[in-house]
Parts: sequence; structure tokens; C-alpha cells
Amino acid sequence: MEKKDKITRGKWYVINIKAREEQTPKHYVQLFEGLKNVDPLITINSSKSASLQHINFGPGDEQDIPQWIEVVLMTYTILDEESFYNKRKKEDVMLESWNPDWVANKHEVQLIFVPKIHILAMRKTSKVSLNTVLKYLSLAAECIEPDVFDITSIKDKGVISRIQNAYSITKIEAKISFSNPAHTKGFQGLFDEKFKEMNPSNFELKAENKNGLSYSSDDDGLLNTIVNLSEHNGSIKARIKDQEDSKYETIDTNNHPAEYQIICRSREVLSHIYRFLIGKYGN
Repeated sequence: MEKKDKITRGKWYVINIKAREEQTPKHYVQLFEGLKNVDPLITINSSKSASLQHINFGPGDEQDIPQWIEVVLMTYTILDEESFYNKRKKEDVMLESWNPDWVANKHEVQLIFVPKIHILAMRKTSKVSLNTVLKYLSLAAECIEPDVFDITSIKDKGVISRIQNAYSITKIEAKISFSNPAHTKGFQGLFDEKFKEMNPSNFELKAENKNGLSYSSDDDGLLNTIVNLSEHNGSIKARIKDQEDSKYETIDTNNHPAEYQIICRSREVLSHIYRFLIGKYGN
């Protein structure tokens, strides 16, 4: 029986996948082709592993670059045939037949990647967490091309603006990964250029002054540059107070990923998410 075409509503997280070299759509497609061919088994933690269910490549453009790539990622627990236990009888259970491919606690998440802008989207309501997807992508990319890709969630713009517009900042800790594409204006452009020349896998900055850091909202300021870069390329932890008479609090942008409410028909999710991401990040 044909499935009914429903209107779906939900929030989506977005992830930035960045190559440190050969920053082209073709290179990103090659990454996902490699994942499909190798299908690495990734250990998320002591009780959870992840691997692919499937990858689908969407229709190609004039350069034969797919508009979108759909990934269905699975997480599960790998079972030990000698670890079963009957809690009522208080005795070990020995199974008469066993298949080492059996797993438990399986969950799936749909990921939609747009090579042209190197942005990936995932549903917020998935039973697979954003942190799990980030860890899978980072470790799986290492299996395909070691030390080439940086993968970070895009952070909430409102939280970034709150840090930039704070009345006072007494402490700031930044972790910045390789940026893509480049910033092109003023000090941000210069900083980004020198950052790329240095070619670090990540950049960390820590500044603290209990009386308040000298911070300017000027686009060419050092701290403002770091905060701007962190939106797409890392994270910021800052101790701020919004107003002169407010209390200090610590904000960690890792706890505030960007999320977008998207409404579309169930049969058009792939094309709709593609158009949304191109409209949001394609300029």
C-alpha cells in the first residue's frame, strides 16, 4: 500500500563539514563515496557503536555533483553471546544458536548533506543525538582521509550575538577549527588567512580578567573575530553579564546548536531540505 504524503514539521540541526585542502564539492562527494565503500564500524562509547544502513546520492548537476546525499546512520549495542543472564533464576544463559551479526537497541537517523555548501542537516527529534552524529562523522572521516576534515555543529546565532553584545566579559575560552569558506574583510580576513597558513587542526584561545576584558563590538576586534569564527567553525565558552546590573553567567555555545523549524511534505524532504540549506548557506 502506498504511503500517504504527509506534512511533516520538525526542527533540524546543521553541521559544517570542512576540508583543510581541496575545498571542492567533488572532494566532499568522494568522502561519502568512501564511507559507502568502507562502511567503518565506529565505537561511540562502551555500549554503543555506529555504522551505515545506506547512502543515496541525489540527482547530479552539470558537473555531475549530486544536489544532496542522503545518509541513514544506525547506532546499536554489539552483544556478547557469553554475557546473557537470567535475573529471576540468577544464572548465566547459554544460547543454543548465535549469530555474531545480531545487535540490540538499534536506532536510526536520517542525515542530508549538500556537497555544494558542505552543510549537513539532521532531525533534532532523532533518538540518535547530535553529539553521536558528530563523533561518528569525525571518526569515520579519519578512516577515509586522515587529518583532512574538520566537522563541527553550527551554533545558534542568537547566543553568538548575546556574547558579542554583553555588557561585560570576564573570561572567554575558544576552540576554533579550520574555517571554510574564508572570511574576506578587514582583520577577520587577515586572521583567517594567517590561520590557514599555520594549518593547525584546531586553535585554542583563553583570556581572563576578573575586572572585565577589553572587548569591542568592532568587527575588526580580536575577540569579535574569534566569536564570529566560532559560529560555524568551533565553540566558545564565555562568562558574561548582559547588563550592568545583571549577574554573571557562563555560556557554552556547544549547548546551543543552531536549529531550524522546517515544514515540508514527507515525499519531498530531500529536495526541500536541499533548497532550504542552499537558501540559508549558499551565498
